[in-house]
Amino acid sequence: MSSYVRPSLPRQVFRDASEADGRVVRLTPARGDGAPLELTFTAYPGLRVRAGVWGGFVHPVCGCDACDESAEERVEDLEQLVLAVAAGRFQEEYRAFSGTPVRYRVGTVQDGDYRAGASSAEEMSRARLAEGRRRLRALPAGWAPWPPAG
Repeated sequence: MSSYVRPSLPRQVFRDASEADGRVVRLTPARGDGAPLELTFTAYPGLRVRAGVWGGFVHPVCGCDACDESAEERVEDLEQLVLAVAAGRFQEEYRAFSGTPVRYRVGTVQDGDYRAGASSAEEMSRARLAEGRRRLRALPAGWAPWPPAG
């Protein structure tokens, strides 16, 4: 199994409202305990994707012209992320006595790859941290797959 671990990005990547262009798409399963998704279009240009209560991903990871990322690769990467969250392959945890207590991981649909991230408690408000902990305590088995449409 291969893996990709993304280091924690600077706080402003996920918090700076001035980078958002106002378009936000929220996807929440109609029922069940599936992790919600929020896609925010940014001036970067790109997307900021939030999953569950703490997970955060940026697409594309690098916006410079020198990187050799094709639009097709980025779209496929985004699709894999969304499908993995909807399939229940997204996990989050809080470890109180860790240097980075907030951790999340998403397993992709193909090849057994995964992406992971971590944040320190200082990178988010106390209210967001407390709400996330409450929400995750209510999910003893973790985030569930989304129910089928229809």
